[in-house]
Amino acid sequence: MKKEYIGKIIIGFGVALIAIPLLTAIIYDFSLIIGKGTLSSKIWEHLLSNVSHNVFLRWISSIFFFGFSTINKIHLSFQQIFIKNILCLLIPNLFIISGFYFLLKQNKDFDIKKCFNKMVIIGLAINILVLFNFFGLYHILLNRFLMSRYYFTWLSFIPRNILHTSVGRFIYNFSLFIVSLSFRFILVVPTLVIFAGYMQFFVKQEITSVVNENTASEKLQLSKMMLEFKGGVLPIFLFPFWFIPFMVITLSIALPWIICIVIRWICENTTIGGKRLAFKGTGGGLFWRYILWTLLTFITLGIYGYWAIRNYIRWGIENIEVSLPNSSSDVNSNNTPYTQMSKMMLEFKGGVLPIFLFPFWFIPFMVITLSIALPWIICIVIRWICENTTIGGKRLAFKGTGGGLFWRYILWTLLTFITLGIYGYWAIRNYIRWGIENIEVSLPDFSSVNSNKTTPIN
Repeated sequence: MKKEYIGKIIIGFGVALIAIPLLTAIIYDFSLIIGKGTLSSKIWEHLLSNVSHNVFLRWISSIFFFGFSTINKIHLSFQQIFIKNILCLLIPNLFIISGFYFLLKQNKDFDIKKCFNKMVIIGLAINILVLFNFFGLYHILLNRFLMSRYYFTWLSFIPRNILHTSVGRFIYNFSLFIVSLSFRFILVVPTLVIFAGYMQFFVKQEITSVVNENTASEKLQLSKMMLEFKGGVLPIFLFPFWFIPFMVITLSIALPWIICIVIRWICENTTIGGKRLAFKGTGGGLFWRYILWTLLTFITLGIYGYWAIRNYIRWGIENIEVSLPNSSSDVNSNNTPYTQMSKMMLEFKGGVLPIFLFPFWFIPFMVITLSIALPWIICIVIRWICENTTIGGKRLAFKGTGGGLFWRYILWTLLTFITLGIYGYWAIRNYIRWGIENIEVSLPDFSSVNSNKTTPIN
């Protein structure tokens, strides 16, 4: 257990080593949208102007100055650039790999060589390209971008008189920010690929361990059932008219009750084997948690927000009660109803690390693909929630795919656009229904229990 904590700490340290320089570069690029004369822009320019005299600033500006051979009129040799890249862009990934090594080592039967799967090897290969500045290609593209950013060649299709207005200047700066963002995220692609390789591996390992633990002592067979959703569009249309006034009047104090209303509406319209889900949470029960999590997020300058998101998800899921189909009519050999198995609560065991990493994975793909990647991102999030949610020790399974949602996403988006947003209410209902109806639940099959005349499970 101690090694597991050590592994998580090492992974977190490695992520911080590369995430902080990335955030520094993004914040500085974003300040360009606001304008160079703003306080935010002046602060970042002052900090980065002293980078050659401060080791800490060299580190946090490592991604911002990647590809530069001259910084503040100081020429860097190839050896200096290579060593800087190793310290700032390779060492963090080695920390991450070491952390996962400690986590994987908990399984004594696990062959540690398997931790270097194809995704991890690809990530390290890309990391080597990063160390060598992509053999000069990154430097060439970056210089062309920097030379052309002072002209309006990026948006030549827009009339010059419009670009010289405040709105045009904002559009121009925002386009520069998007291009700069793509340059920044290229440098963290190795980290993202390595993480993807390990997360994919952990899912496979966990599924294998669940299968291996299957029931030599357990005599129940498992029946797999899909959830069904029958909610209508009218509540989705009315919710804003109910909730927005209460949020304004109560200064957002009503948020816990609003969350409960929405989750309860979803549960009351979701069935499994003809039985409705039941939501046992209350606004009063969530209120003090809401106040506590909000204060902690505020005190920690937003850092606790990742834990707050995880806590909201866990609280919502663990207040959902599932009634087993036909449990009241099934009896054992002693004619005793299986009342102890009739109702079960969901459990959620998801961690904070994926919530922290999701934006670093999703934002680049959304920007690069112009939001085409959204269906796959939705599936990744739902699958992560399902893989960390259990009922009676059995995980939920998500059967949806990004490809299966893609054509629906295109159709619903077009219909919403054509109807000037009116179809948006149906689109929201369709997204909810599609997500829920692709969730598979494994439940005890009581008919097999009766035929085998086993004793009831306590």
